[in-house]
Amino acid sequence: MKILKSLTRYAVDGLDGPVDLFEALSGETAIRAGNGFTDVAIVGGVLFAVATDGPVEPAARARAVFVVDDLDAVEAALTARYVGVIVPAAEVPLGRRLVAEISDGELAEFIQLNPEAAAVLH
Repeated sequence: MKILKSLTRYAVDGLDGPVDLFEALSGETAIRAGNGFTDVAIVGGVLFAVATDGPVEPAARARAVFVVDDLDAVEAALTARYVGVIVPAAEVPLGRRLVAEISDGELAEFIQLNPEAAAVLH
């Protein structure tokens, strides 16, 4: 189990403006995905998320997003340390993720990218 990368999360009203800006600033091409409830993009160390239908809480309150290589191992390690898993591991547009309360009400999102997203991110 390893944290591969950390991302900053931004909740936005739409992806095009912010993602275009960060593509220009970083020189990277965004990874984009959606599932009918949320559209997301990762570019330049930033995860942009826009709700298209339904709530995105509590993931939207997560201060940081950690890309990991083995989400099941992360969930086991968190549970073994009595860390509160707020949103259990579940499928999302870019792979699988969970949200945990890591300290004093602070939330963190952990995501294991699907192979296509992981290949572009590295």
